[in-house]
Formats: sequence, structure tokens, C-alpha cells
Amino acid sequence: MRSFYLMMYVLFLASCTINNVDFTKLYDAGTHAMDLGDKSLEEEIQIGDEVANTLLAQYSLSSNKSMHSYVNKVGTWLALQTERPELTWYFAVLEDESFNAYAAPGGYVFLTTGLLAQLESESELAGVLAHEIAHVIQRHHLMALKSKAAVGMATNLLAFGAQLYQAGRAQDNYDDSNYGEDNYEDPAYQGQSESAMEQEQLVNSINNLYGKGLDRDDEYSADRMAVVIAARAGYEPYAFYAVLQKLASNKGATTHLDTLLKTHPHPSDRIEQLKSIYNSPQLAQVEGLELKKRFYQYIR
Repeated sequence: MRSFYLMMYVLFLASCTINNVDFTKLYDAGTHAMDLGDKSLEEEIQIGDEVANTLLAQYSLSSNKSMHSYVNKVGTWLALQTERPELTWYFAVLEDESFNAYAAPGGYVFLTTGLLAQLESESELAGVLAHEIAHVIQRHHLMALKSKAAVGMATNLLAFGAQLYQAGRAQDNYDDSNYGEDNYEDPAYQGQSESAMEQEQLVNSINNLYGKGLDRDDEYSADRMAVVIAARAGYEPYAFYAVLQKLASNKGATTHLDTLLKTHPHPSDRIEQLKSIYNSPQLAQVEGLELKKRFYQYIR
């Protein structure tokens, strides 16, 4: 474990040097600074909790504690290189053979064991994690839920988190001894019923969003930012390109890749969109680490 932290220190020194490189022209610097107006961080986190709970209801967490710890260390290090240090980040591995990863508002990132099985280095892992981190930073899922969710309050979806909280308090304060034929008239009971309906609608919206995926532009934007985040953290930025190449080479997609290809642009299109950033003079200055040996120590 001591060697792990020593390597993180080496990465820190590398990132200090890399941070002198001006990456601002490599992606739209304004996309991650989206103005949420009066929508608070607390509300964003509440919605993220609901999204995470919905995802976890469909998958089991991996029982491999050392793998979880490793992925969390790498993910946390990457998150420290981003523009949203106020978030508390959570990284978890899902026991699922599909090649996929998910992000949820507020700082949640999930990877599948099927995805990890296809990677070959920590730098490749960093690229995938950075892509999901970028979705959170730019609030892609949050804004998609706001614009697409049919929950009867699309103009202020984030406030739904606060309503869930208030409804939960009303339920906790409800006295079961008052239960009877006319309990539907009790304000607390009505709040509980309305909240349950709204929560069901939100869950349906979440499932719909994660089943269909984000807009192509959101995925391309997350790809560009992922390369920058990985480079800032001291990793080999071209490793993410290698991951996309692996996906592109799987012609006629296997069953395990079906979900990813249904919810993301084709890997060849993503590679094409990244050509400008990979050909940039700024990225040419970066000599990041791959860390294959350490990756296999924890993942294989």
C-alpha cells in the first residue's frame, strides 16, 4: 500500500508539471461552468442520490474490496484535477459482464466488472473514469433529466429532491394510530402519496435516460474533457484513445458491448471527434504514466 501512495506522489509531481500546459483551447471551457441559477448543490446531490439508488437497485456491487479501494483512489485523484472540488465523489464497481460505466449527479461514478476486464492499464482506467467525471462536472445527466423527465415539474426538477425530503419528514411524523377509513384526508398521508407518485415518475425518467443515453454532443464533450483531466492527473492521455480503438475493433458488437453501443455514439465517431485534441501542440507536451503493473495487481 505504501508503494501505491508513493506512485500517487509521483503522479502529483507529474501533474504539477503538466498543469503548466494550457489546456483551455482543447475543449469548450465554458461547458463545465454551467449556470444553475438558484439550483443549489444540496438539491443536485439529492437528485444524484435518487439516481444512484435507482441504478443500484438494478445491479449488485462487486464484493472485491481491494478493487473498490483501488478504483476509488484513482477516481478521487482524477476528481481533484477538476473544476468541482466541492463535490464528495463516490466510485463503485458493479458486478455486471457488460462493458459500461455510469455517472450520476452530485459525484457518483459506477464501472462494471465487464469493462474493467477489457482494460489493460491504470491510464486506460483513468480515461474511462475521467469521461464519467466529466459528465458530472458538466451536469449532463442533471440537465437531461430536467429537459426530458415527465415528472410534472420539468421547469424545476432539482427542487424535487427537496420535496422528497420534506415528504419523507411528513411520513416520519405521521402517527400510525390515526390510520382509518378517512386517512386519505390527512395532509401527511396525502404528501406521502403524492411523493410516492412523483418518485415513481422520476425513477421511470431515470431508467429512460440511462436506457437511451445522453445526446451525442454531451458524449463528445465528455470525451474531450476526459483527455484533459487524465493529462492533468499525470496519466498517458492517449490511453483513452486506445480504449475507444478496442471498442471500434469489436465489429458486430458482442452481447457485452450492446448496452454501451446503444447509449453512446459509435467509437469510430468518437475517435474522429477527438482527432483535433490529440493532434494539438498542448497534448504533445504531455508524457504521462500508463501503470500497467499496478493495474493488474488490483484488477486481475
